[in-house]
Amino acid sequence: MSGPELSIACRDEDSFYQGVVVTVILINLWFVFFCRERVVHILGARPHQYDSPNVMLRLKNEGLNPSIDSTKHELDRILEAVGTTNSKGCWSLKPQYLGELNPNWNFYSDTDKQLVSR
Repeated sequence: MSGPELSIACRDEDSFYQGVVVTVILINLWFVFFCRERVVHILGARPHQYDSPNVMLRLKNEGLNPSIDSTKHELDRILEAVGTTNSKGCWSLKPQYLGELNPNWNFYSDTDKQLVSR
């Protein structure tokens, strides 16, 4: 391989890796955007009933898959930002976020809708 061909190959490889990095960043941003809304609604409907693994399981059941390590880290950051834990490690929504709850949220069961309406 001559010099110019080698530099073109390197540029293509760099572009590939840059594309991967951009994709991972976009996945994380997408996850954070949709995850925060869901975490607020999950914690708001049923305070002190979900620990971190159960929040993650609920998110997976709703179609979000926090399986990448960086998204797990983002989930922890979201939980710490909008919630507080009790002595059993279960989360509840901080009072300042109660105004964000929507009783007609798509992922609420009828029971959850009633709990949030109170």
